[in-house]
Amino acid sequence: MPNIITYTEFDDCGGVVGFTTTRKGGVSKDDRFSSFNVGTYTNDDKECVDANREILCQELGIEKSRLFNAHQTHGDRIVCVDEAVLGMSESEVAGLLDGCDGLVTSLRGVCVTVTTADCVPLLLCDKKRKVIAAVHSGWRGTLLNISSKAVAVMTAKYGCDVSDIVSVVGPCISQENYQVGVDMRTRFVEQNSSFASFFADDKSDSEKCFMDIRGIVRKELENEGLRDVYVSDHCTFRDADLFFSARRQGVDSGRMLSGLVMKA
Repeated sequence: MPNIITYTEFDDCGGVVGFTTTRKGGVSKDDRFSSFNVGTYTNDDKECVDANREILCQELGIEKSRLFNAHQTHGDRIVCVDEAVLGMSESEVAGLLDGCDGLVTSLRGVCVTVTTADCVPLLLCDKKRKVIAAVHSGWRGTLLNISSKAVAVMTAKYGCDVSDIVSVVGPCISQENYQVGVDMRTRFVEQNSSFASFFADDKSDSEKCFMDIRGIVRKELENEGLRDVYVSDHCTFRDADLFFSARRQGVDSGRMLSGLVMKA
């Protein structure tokens, strides 16, 4: 059985399941991907990845065709999965999702997901309107404030109210393990001076600092008026037995999926 983290924060959202996969419980053999790699854009054996995704869908109780995964480019494009998308061919769906970093839907039985291996996976659910979203927020997406843009799509297109949105900032790299150049701090602070508190000096290198990316994402959500924000304390870099980490393993590593599905 796959080892999947589920979030009780969504228990009051009416049949909504939020989750993050771990690296345990799958069929991938290579050390880089063992064993529950669900990243399609990795060098893992395609049959293993497909089998792992099938295992995930069985666990979630959905058809594999109802698992939608953003093909991310570290941007801020958000795609809405609606009935028209369900009627598309597989190649049409792939084209639509190419180059997006967030998915939103109000359809039951549809699972929206993002892929991570250190970046922030953000899950959002309007418990009244029954609208769900999965967002990938790496440092570029965070600088582009993709979390706020996802909230804007939910409010503008689906009529959501921020007071009804439950959010989970899933497992990602922690500040103590996320060393970046000081120019990164400059870029974020120029955008919002309050972001300075999410950077710590590297005492051994004046050109480096440590970035609390999940803290910034939480701040961005709070700036939008969200108050029900849960932040996982898991670190993908530190918790090597549970998670893949591109920074720890190199870019050629496995990937986790984080997502939401409303039971049909």
